Amino acid sequence: MSLRGAIEAFPIDMVLQLLATTEKTGLLEVRGDDEERRGFLGVSGGRLVSAQLEDEDGYLALGATFAIDRGDFKDLKDELGDL
Repeated sequence: MSLRGAIEAFPIDMVLQLLATTEKTGLLEVRGDDEERRGFLGVSGGRLVSAQLEDEDGYLALGATFAIDRGDFKDLKDELGDL
């Protein structure tokens, strides 16, 4: 089962809490409605380990990804496994 949804219904912090509780590993893509902002959050064993948005990475990318308040998210290649 893949993980996907609308940020308006499931904010990214809630999604990360779910991944932490279930100790999932994978890559989460976060896209804004404008299609121009696209970020990636890496998770390993439920822990957030990386963030990238456009040319930024680390804390700047993490903050910019959390600032996306309209759009969607999905796991890439079903790497997050069954929920």
